[in-house]
Amino acid sequence: MEDQMYDKHFPLIVDVLVPATLDTTFSQNGKWVWALNAGLHFPDVDPLQFSFRVKFYPPDPFKLKEDITRYQIYLQLKRDLLHGRLYCDPNAAAQLGAYILQEELGDFNPEEHVGNYVADLKILLKQTTYIEEKMMEFHEKLKDQTPEQVETAFLRKAACLDTYGVDPQPVKDHAGNQIYLGINHTGILTFLGNRRTTRYLWKQVQNINYEGKMFIVHLVFHEDPRTKVSDIRPSVR
Repeated sequence: MEDQMYDKHFPLIVDVLVPATLDTTFSQNGKWVWALNAGLHFPDVDPLQFSFRVKFYPPDPFKLKEDITRYQIYLQLKRDLLHGRLYCDPNAAAQLGAYILQEELGDFNPEEHVGNYVADLKILLKQTTYIEEKMMEFHEKLKDQTPEQVETAFLRKAACLDTYGVDPQPVKDHAGNQIYLGINHTGILTFLGNRRTTRYLWKQVQNINYEGKMFIVHLVFHEDPRTKVSDIRPSVR
């Protein structure tokens, strides 16, 4: 049954190396499980929740061969926006939210969409009244755009964000400051609060070591032959 479900709903994702997985949310941390694995064993947790997710994000979602695969990326990014992984400034968040409104509600209708009609829709992790007002303002300007058009606009906007494809993990830097560490197709990124502080491109990464609780990245800058070493310590969780 598992294989049939996977073949029916995700026949193309493996082909483009964007595998759908089962994400179990027992304890506080999700666990990635390949959907084709057999004989899976899980801890005795009730309830045990499963969800299909995208694990590897393509650098350019518009180079994907199949529309259905690109749509799965769109759905995942909507989830990332809701869960706070796809973080962006309030203006960008309002634009992304407006695309979702246009896709789900259609054109703005002053007779139907009265007052703060966004308040009952959960689109962002931190959805303030200010952002909701900006969403409605942008939504009015999207008249006559089809779901396919706004999904495309959403993907273009989301793929340009620093947090695109990043699942940030809490760590501490060499000075003991709380930061967040993540990786995506561009390289290794660190965030302080919700602001990106550094990005080490993959071409700059010479080696990665993990010693005890210390994550060490050896960097080489092409304009300078000297090697820089950065150490990051995972937070105790």
